[in-house]
Amino acid sequence: MTNCLFKCENLSAYNFDGYILKNINFMLMPGEVHALVGERGVGKKTFVDVIAGFVKNIQGDIYYKGQNITSQLCSKGIEEIKVLLQKSCLIDNLSIAENLFLKNYPKKTIGMPLIDWQQIYLTTSHLLKELKIELDYRKKISELTNEEKKIVEIIKIYLQDPDIIVLHEPTENLGVKSIEKLYKIIEILRNKGRGIIYVTNQWEEALKISDRISILYKGQLVGTLSTTEAKKNPSKLLHKIYGWTNFRENNKNIGDEDAEVFEAVFKAAEFLSSDYELKDVLSMLARYATKVMNADGCMIDLIDEGTWSVIDTVTFKTKEDLEALLKKESIMLIVREGELFYATENDKNFISLFERQKGVKTIICSPILIRTQITGFIQVFYQDLYAYSDKEAAYLLTLAKQVGIAIEDTRLLGRSTLLQESHHRIKNNLQSIISLISLQKDFIQKDPNKSIDVVMNEIISYIKSIAAVHDLLSKDKLGRSIINVKEIISSIKDLYAINRNITINLEIDDIFISYNKATVVALIANELLNNCIKHAFKQCEDGIVNITCKKQPKHILLIVEDNGQGFPENFDLENLRTLGLSIVYATVINEFKGQIKIERTRGTRFVILLPEENLLLS
Repeated sequence: MTNCLFKCENLSAYNFDGYILKNINFMLMPGEVHALVGERGVGKKTFVDVIAGFVKNIQGDIYYKGQNITSQLCSKGIEEIKVLLQKSCLIDNLSIAENLFLKNYPKKTIGMPLIDWQQIYLTTSHLLKELKIELDYRKKISELTNEEKKIVEIIKIYLQDPDIIVLHEPTENLGVKSIEKLYKIIEILRNKGRGIIYVTNQWEEALKISDRISILYKGQLVGTLSTTEAKKNPSKLLHKIYGWTNFRENNKNIGDEDAEVFEAVFKAAEFLSSDYELKDVLSMLARYATKVMNADGCMIDLIDEGTWSVIDTVTFKTKEDLEALLKKESIMLIVREGELFYATENDKNFISLFERQKGVKTIICSPILIRTQITGFIQVFYQDLYAYSDKEAAYLLTLAKQVGIAIEDTRLLGRSTLLQESHHRIKNNLQSIISLISLQKDFIQKDPNKSIDVVMNEIISYIKSIAAVHDLLSKDKLGRSIINVKEIISSIKDLYAINRNITINLEIDDIFISYNKATVVALIANELLNNCIKHAFKQCEDGIVNITCKKQPKHILLIVEDNGQGFPENFDLENLRTLGLSIVYATVINEFKGQIKIERTRGTRFVILLPEENLLLS
């Protein structure tokens, strides 16, 4: 490689006990991050010390842009190479700005050649803003935490902008956010054509940030892999690092695994050629994925492409106490990458990936696509540290494709039967409307003073809320019989938008429910909002209604509150004389087995708890 930036040829280093490094051949290209990985005590620190010029007893040759710099490194080092050591080299009683420009202070060009402090402070301030690092450049190093000191040292190297940067355990003492900033700085330097040697015992970091990975074992370089190759087959990398120490091995016969994958595919095809429920296919594939991947569990999420929300989840696990629920942000990040994602507890940000995590040390994930469209997410998890092979990667991707086929088949079935379903829905909705009118008739007999206009408006309001659900369902391009609660309540809100004196605020999670339950939820939301509009603000011109709907563990919380005049003290939910609130009460208590209560504060506050199992997709 003629444009090689840095090269070691047959490099050996030794002390009085013998060789620490032996015949190291290492190469770094411009714009490359080349990781040097190995366990503690294999010679990584010595390799860094050689480049930093701290080790004098060396043999072999070191080149920079084709020029032999071995003797120069041993005597004084060279400016074109900067090293981030594990131990801080900052001066405690100087400020951040002073440390950044130490030995390279800018001088004033006019008058006496004094240090230009204004330029130092201005440059430092702009640099911190550019890198989005919240530090006061006037602060002394002695006042900083170990994490902040490490960040300052990284910034100092970035400011010096050398051709070659050696980073020794750069994430040590850094939190997740600081690591993200480090990776961004590395990316900037890489794009500028700088060469970076990333020395670490964390091979997971090397997979994330490097272009090539060289493995050091007992002072010798035992192999170099492209990161692409290592990602496809981490087991090859790990064999070279520590021969599977601390890692669970897959002792299955590969031929047996092939047979299991084929069986899973054929079984899925058998499901799809008969009357089936999507959940049955996904449950079967989750079981097979767990078995084939030698895992302890598998989770398959169906994702709504519009909101990036999880519509439904199928989980299979070998032990009930295992939990690996990823955060929505983590899922979005993984599926947008569009590649196999792998993480273990050795990753410093491993815990931060999860909403809830218990007993799981390794996850392997893949997005599920239908014609480049992301529709789901499959994740296998392990209670031990585990590294997959390239064969296992292919297995998981095959099963992910099979999940995609199952989802697409369900959608096609949904489109082909949509007209038939619509007839049933229209019939059911008409029956609901007839029942509502009959109930209203009974209530009129109890309260003959009620005007016909009020009665008709209430009936129209019920019909509109049901129609709103129908309208949302007809607009779903994927032919699904599910609706987002956020869209239902937003549509109900729009029905009352003509009243400009009343502000309606919504704070609603993306919660997906089936069509038959959506009409009931629409009626509840409509009645509670209608009740606020009609009764809460008789004594005032302006008003506020807040509607909140949140997904909680095992429950859906719905709150509708206003700042109006409130209900009278003798108001009793269980003995109502109005149809609308009677329907709300009966539906919540009898159909959903939920809870409803009224709180009187500055207005009226309806609080409804609906059990998740009676409302969400099953």
